[in-house]
Amino acid sequence: ISYHPLCFVVNDSKQYLGLVTAYTLLWNKYFWNLATSAFYEESVLKVAIDVVCIVLATPGKIDYLPFDQFSLYILVSTLLTSLSTSFYCIIRFFSTSREAMVLEPIYGCSGLIVTLLMFCRKHLGKTPIVSVAKTGSFLDHLAVPLAHLTYNNIPVVIIFSLLLCWFLRLRWLALDAPFAICSCVISWSYLRFYIRNEDGSYGTPSEEFSFINMFPEVRRSEPQP
Repeated sequence: ISYHPLCFVVNDSKQYLGLVTAYTLLWNKYFWNLATSAFYEESVLKVAIDVVCIVLATPGKIDYLPFDQFSLYILVSTLLTSLSTSFYCIIRFFSTSREAMVLEPIYGCSGLIVTLLMFCRKHLGKTPIVSVAKTGSFLDHLAVPLAHLTYNNIPVVIIFSLLLCWFLRLRWLALDAPFAICSCVISWSYLRFYIRNEDGSYGTPSEEFSFINMFPEVRRSEPQP
């Protein structure tokens, strides 16, 4: 939210705060873009959507890590997400010769939201996102799918929602889709193997936190003997 007013006082603020691969890594060395791009938005509606998602993604019933460990998780996930997105843009540039891949700014909070949701997934797993109460009306049938949406599934749901917006030409809603995709892999990897727990152990070895469990069971194929 604090970055949004800069849209009105700084010319081409997205060139300075968004991730522009050519400026960040190749020409101008705007290294701060690796962090600021994950918190910057231009659309007021997108800011409102991001705030709602962040509030819903951080329920109060989670026992958070010590501040230093949680901050390190957010910082590492954010920076590696921006770096991996930059490498993706460079690869696309050399393979397609499209200058827009390294010149168009990428920004948005979807990567951060997926990072927070992945942390919630570690603790809540199969807990439904929304508790649905029966009202005896036709709304019960509309609410049934929400009752099956858990913290295990929500990171993938967000990614597919962004991709759908992209294919529907609502690209202003999906500029940060690369952030969400990269963050899903990076934040899961960090929590799976490197996060330091309060008891001194590392990682999250539980089967429930495995990568494949993010996808609905109906979409998984079981190997046949």
